[in-house]
Amino acid sequence: MTEECLSVLEPIMDDPDALTTLMTFLLDAKGNMDDCSKLLFVHKNTVKYRIKKICELIGYDVTINSESYDVYTACMVYRLIHN
Repeated sequence: MTEECLSVLEPIMDDPDALTTLMTFLLDAKGNMDDCSKLLFVHKNTVKYRIKKICELIGYDVTINSESYDVYTACMVYRLIHN
């Protein structure tokens, strides 16, 4: 069941920056680009670019709440397992 949940993140599992950005964006910044950029100490445009690329890779638009539920759940599970 855990593997099925985490399968959403499979396309970015080898990219630590993408994983960190996605988890910070969804879990810590609650979907706010400005807050995410401050938490990651990067420019807001960097976050926008990374989120756009992540969305293309995983096939979900994480900026839309109804589409991001599975990704949000996967991020929570991943963080619980790896922290």
